[in-house]
Amino acid sequence: RQAGQKVGRSPWLQPVIVDEKAGEIGDIIQVRITKTGYNSLFAELA
Repeated sequence: RQAGQKVGRSPWLQPVIVDEKAGEIGDIIQVRITKTGYNSLFAELA
């Protein structure tokens, strides 16, 4: 994770990295997966 990003979890407990603007901590948001990493998924707001 880099500055300006937040990490959440998918329903299958995979780390999902999104922009910091993507809601508040504790929110459940809809995202679209844009890229995969070795151990995580990268997403943007849906």
